[in-house]
Amino acid sequence: MRAADRIVTFVEGLLLTALAFLVQFVFPAMVQSWDIILMFGGALVILYALRRGPLPGFFSGALLGCAQAIMIEQPKEHIAQIVGLILATSMLGLAGYFARNLQRTLHNHRMFSVYLNLVTGVIVSVLAFFIVRFVVMQYFDTSVTMPLMTGLKQNSWSFLVNVVLILLILIVLLNTMTKAFIPKNTPYISRKERSRLLND
Repeated sequence: MRAADRIVTFVEGLLLTALAFLVQFVFPAMVQSWDIILMFGGALVILYALRRGPLPGFFSGALLGCAQAIMIEQPKEHIAQIVGLILATSMLGLAGYFARNLQRTLHNHRMFSVYLNLVTGVIVSVLAFFIVRFVVMQYFDTSVTMPLMTGLKQNSWSFLVNVVLILLILIVLLNTMTKAFIPKNTPYISRKERSRLLND
C-alpha cells in the first residue's frame, strides 16, 4: 500500500471512530429495563474493519475504547474496567478478517456469499467483544459484584440484541450504498477490477 493510501486509511479511521464515539455519546449506552448495552458506534467500527481489514479495525476499536474510557469517573479506581473496555472494543476489528472475501464477492455480485461474510464477521467480532467484556467484568474488575449467572445472562442478551442491531444497520447500508464497503484504493481488488466496478 502506498503512503498516500495509508494516510487516507488512517484519516478515514479517525473520522469514523470519532463519529462512532459521538453516536455512542448521543444515544443511551444502556436500556435500563433490559440492562442491555447498545453499541450503535460498534457498527461504524465494524464497517471500517470490513472496508480496510483487521489491523485498521483493531486500531479503530481500541481508539474508540480509549475515547469511551475518558468518560469513566475516577479512572484510577477502575483500571480493570478501562483496560477491559479497550481490549473489548478492539475485538470489533476481527470483522476485518472477512473484508477480503466480502469485497471480492460483492464485486462479483455473489450476494449469498456477501451476506454470509457479513453475518459471520459481525457475529465473530461482537461475540469476541462480549467474551472479553464478560471475563474482565467477572474476574478482574473488583467494582463488579454481579453473580456469575446473572452476568452471563445479561451479556448473552446484549450479544443477541447487538448482533441484530448492527446487522440491520449494515444490511441497510449494503443495499443503499454498496460502494461504502469497497474503498477506491482497496488492496483486495486489483486496479483493473476496481475500474470496472466504478464504471458499473
